Amino acid sequence: MNQYYEMSIVDERLAQYGAFVLRVGLGIMWIAHALLKWFAFTIPGFATWLGTQGLPIAFAWPVFILELVGGLIGDGAFAMKSRSELIPRKS
Repeated sequence: MNQYYEMSIVDERLAQYGAFVLRVGLGIMWIAHALLKWFAFTIPGFATWLGTQGLPIAFAWPVFILELVGGLIGDGAFAMKSRSELIPRKS
């Protein structure tokens, strides 16, 4: 078999750390989006913007809550899963 097919780009030892960083980063991004709506735009301001885009203004609170809770769950659940994967196992 050709030597180029045997080479792997992904280092199996470090892949779990990359997944951990991506999961935490994504959770932080969702939390940041929710807090931006809360502190900078305010929920009524965000609702007004939704109305100008032709969307129902009633979506303002659900979007805020889903972004915040989704980010917290993402950081909590996925980070905990990743942290448990980082614990060395005895073979």
